[in-house]
Amino acid sequence: MGSSLNVPKPRGGGEARLRTVLSIMAALAGTALTISAAVLIFLTVSGLASLLFGWDVRRFIITFAYPLFLDMPRYFITDGVVISHYLYERRMVSRELVAPQPIYMPFVSIIIPALNAERTIKHTVESLLETTYKRKEIIVVDDGSTDRTYEILYPYARAGLIKLFRKKERGGKAAALNLGVRMSRGEIIIPVDSDTIVKRDAIDRVIAHMANEQVGAVSCNIKVRNYRDSLLTRLQYCEYMQTIQVGRRFLSLTRTLTIVAGAFGAYRKQIVESMGSWDPGIGDDSDMTLKTRKTRRRVIFAPDAIAYTGAPTTLRRFFRQRRRWEKNFIRNRFRKHGDILNFRVYGVSNPVAILLSFFYRGVLLFGYFGYLIVAAAANPQVLLPILFLSYIFYTLLSLFSLTISASLSPEKATDFKHVIFAPLMPFYRTLLRIPRTIAYIEEFLGIRYEDPFYPPEVWRVAPRYRFNKTVGAVVVLFFVASFFTAIILTRVVATLLA
Repeated sequence: MGSSLNVPKPRGGGEARLRTVLSIMAALAGTALTISAAVLIFLTVSGLASLLFGWDVRRFIITFAYPLFLDMPRYFITDGVVISHYLYERRMVSRELVAPQPIYMPFVSIIIPALNAERTIKHTVESLLETTYKRKEIIVVDDGSTDRTYEILYPYARAGLIKLFRKKERGGKAAALNLGVRMSRGEIIIPVDSDTIVKRDAIDRVIAHMANEQVGAVSCNIKVRNYRDSLLTRLQYCEYMQTIQVGRRFLSLTRTLTIVAGAFGAYRKQIVESMGSWDPGIGDDSDMTLKTRKTRRRVIFAPDAIAYTGAPTTLRRFFRQRRRWEKNFIRNRFRKHGDILNFRVYGVSNPVAILLSFFYRGVLLFGYFGYLIVAAAANPQVLLPILFLSYIFYTLLSLFSLTISASLSPEKATDFKHVIFAPLMPFYRTLLRIPRTIAYIEEFLGIRYEDPFYPPEVWRVAPRYRFNKTVGAVVVLFFVASFFTAIILTRVVATLLA
């Protein structure tokens, strides 16, 4: 095989010292930039608090302790690490200190599960046929479609451009993927959603990372294809810029990435088959990613492997999608794969990855509610100033984060145009809390376990995963801690500033 892409090529002690110097310089530059932005945001928001509400700095810090000491650090730590690594890689490339890409061209099987995809499947197949990677096969599994999906695909199959399989009855995405795996010849499996457009060089980019034998799966850079359809799709585009283009790059660098998007990603076939392929149920993408992590293989992010997928255009579809995603987050990480928290069996990085993602998505979510409740109970008159200052605060954080994301993007022109939506991102983030809260409550209480994403026949035979006592205790402890974090943090800050 060979080493992964952009691995420094050791040629002597001088180059080793140079690489060390470059890494230190990049880290200092990234740290200086993020600290400067943090100070500027702090001065801006505290200045408004003084000007509009007569708060001095001490009162501002005490009242605003939760956003300042819990939310702001996660933004700037993430951005700082990503910026530093980006600057380091650019320096390495400019000084020709990277090894040449290894010659690694495995046969690749691209599998598209399709259900009533007559509006998009042709564009998906055409984009894959136009990809520059040659050693590939395209397998499409029609999962019992009742529209013209099969008729649209048949000419491609007759011409020998794709392999087409038709199921008489719908069995769900997992069953369609598993059929594709059984019929595949490739060493690498690449699932692609039926509404996804893959960039021409994306598969080449993925395979370059797969050259490293320690890499078990590659998470790709997913962008919203239909961002022009509505304001909601524009905001989802911005969200993807932050959570995928920057967030997953950070998680990949810290070896805590736990998701390969179902729209477009890559796995080693050997791992897929050894772990029993895909299981029926929501969250097939995170399920297979966690299975891969259990083999101690790395899951990495490829920012230059780009695909474009469709996003919900209405609030109803948006809430349904996010509710399913959030239920999957709890179910796969704490019900089905709760044993991954056992560091003795699966290593330290796996429980760290799970608890870190839960901190971001669970603790900070309910901690923020606790913060607002505590603030309102202590002094109801302070609630409106907090909400106003929070809006300014999170707008500035979004502005910085979107700017960083656009600066690192392979598609800067489009991404920079979306920076102007930063003032709307605090409202969008609040909107996201609604399906997330509902999904977490439903999942913990066992409400609506089944989901229409799979047919009822599948749910009747699919296993029902439950929390074991240890995992349940950990989750409950985290939720309780998150709610009281605001109280403890505010009191600690007040004591230190007394």
